[in-house]
Amino acid sequence: MAELPNVKADDALARRNATTMLFRRWNAMRIALSALIVAGVLAGTATPAVAAPPWSTPDPLPVPEGGDILFAPTIGAGQSGERLISYRFRRDLEGPLVPNAALATLPSRAQRTLATLAAPPAPYAQSRAAYLRLRPAPGSDRNAPRGDLGVSFGSTQGTVGSFRVLQRDVRISEIGITPNLGDYAIDANVRGQVAVAYVDRRDDRDYLRLALRAPGREVAAPRVIVGRGGRISDIALAYGEGGDLVIAYQRAFREDGRLVRRIESRVQRAGHSLGDIQALGPSDGAVEVDAAMAPTGRTIVIWGEEDAGEEVSQPWTVRAAVRPAGPRSFRQATILDEGVPNLGHRGGVHVATAPDGRATVLWSSTAEIPGAFNSAWPVRSATTDASARFAEPQQLDDSGAASDVVVADDGTAYATWSAITQERDDQVLAAARTPGGPFAAAEAVSEPGGAAESALTIDPTTGRPSSVWIANQRAFTATRGG
Repeated sequence: MAELPNVKADDALARRNATTMLFRRWNAMRIALSALIVAGVLAGTATPAVAAPPWSTPDPLPVPEGGDILFAPTIGAGQSGERLISYRFRRDLEGPLVPNAALATLPSRAQRTLATLAAPPAPYAQSRAAYLRLRPAPGSDRNAPRGDLGVSFGSTQGTVGSFRVLQRDVRISEIGITPNLGDYAIDANVRGQVAVAYVDRRDDRDYLRLALRAPGREVAAPRVIVGRGGRISDIALAYGEGGDLVIAYQRAFREDGRLVRRIESRVQRAGHSLGDIQALGPSDGAVEVDAAMAPTGRTIVIWGEEDAGEEVSQPWTVRAAVRPAGPRSFRQATILDEGVPNLGHRGGVHVATAPDGRATVLWSSTAEIPGAFNSAWPVRSATTDASARFAEPQQLDDSGAASDVVVADDGTAYATWSAITQERDDQVLAAARTPGGPFAAAEAVSEPGGAAESALTIDPTTGRPSSVWIANQRAFTATRGG
């Protein structure tokens, strides 16, 4: 296997693919923003939506100053039940290089702004939180921006401690518009173990670095865990309750004169060193990746992939790979779905695990239907059995953008997505599935009218899910009743 040590010859292709993906995401944001504006005009004055039980009435969060474009909501919880929300905001598409982030807490609804957040906060223990931050250097050139990567520790009340540098002079962005936030990941488990993974981009190759923190200690110096050449992107990171860790990512490299793109992973079992790199399956350049580590040590990586060209001539294909607990390797990846070509995907791919190791995955497929609006994105889910084999997928909605899935300690799974009407995100819906059964009928979390991206978390004190979403240039929250 001959792998070129220098990938400068691939820079143009890598940059073009990165540019295409980035502008696709910005274009999707523009489309979503247009839909939100239209919905706001049609609705007149913005009033809190009234969702159907069992979800509470949506609660709007304060609008941050300069928050004309809101996106990428996340929510997590510590063992105390306090929930920590984050979302990005900009005044326009030419705003700060690292988008501003708003931090909000429930039930207090206190909110603050953090200008350097590189990844969603990672709650852990009772009420602690770890923050990965990216601080551009003063006067940094937007066409070749550089800065410092660091961590801060705080609480689920939104407090953020001092900036502790992990690496100085990192390349923030390839093309000078905004960093690919999929290049940075942080996760923590209930014990207080923290992991940071990020792409260190160099002229000739990318390096994937990992930094770990034991409970009550400082974060160790980052070390290279992938540096064999090529371009690395789209990191997924999960720290299991038992201390097992999984990192998955996409790598593009040259092999025997041809360009290869694939999903790879490394796993570190509790009390052991980091395992070898394992190739999980192919990718077409434009991917979404997620990973989960069950308390049992079972590992699941899910990814969706389509070609990175503007034509999207290859179908959106969703695959998942399972690694049994113990000193094992990933099994051969399973193709969960293969949609129609020439139709870009909507939403992401998501996975969550129950205490017994069973996994629930969520994604949106691609399909064509009769009518004036002939594109659809069926929302689907699949669950593993006791032997970690996936059952047949269940369709939850005819068309929607898959947003998130979580599993409570009793094994109840909750999925959320944005229903798509006339090819526009319209309403946040959710569904619940008790262990051993199918998902029940969809529940309205928001009213129709421009509700887009959403996220879920479980309150450990009640076992109930809470949601955050963006609608009409504002963030809303709601909690499911009993």
